[in-house]
Amino acid sequence: MIGGYLFVRSMEGETIYGDGYSSRNWKQIEKGMTKDEVFLILGPPLENKIWWYSEDKQNREQLLWSKPKEGKGYFSCIWFYKSIVIRKKIWSSD
Repeated sequence: MIGGYLFVRSMEGETIYGDGYSSRNWKQIEKGMTKDEVFLILGPPLENKIWWYSEDKQNREQLLWSKPKEGKGYFSCIWFYKSIVIRKKIWSSD
């Protein structure tokens, strides 16, 4: 662990993970959980973005618990609406 982040190298590239991230912890996250519940399981996110959607003009938060360091790697993202989980997804950067 370096500077509070875990770096993982694989054939696909290098991915940065938040302190509390693990596959086991990620699988515990479900739609309907509160942001506080997620933070207790996964720890703080790497990034927090607020997105505005034109169809309903309401904000959604997008928080990342993993992201590529450079080049190829994986994103682990959870979307919140009013501090409630509405979606989670893992995808490759390529």
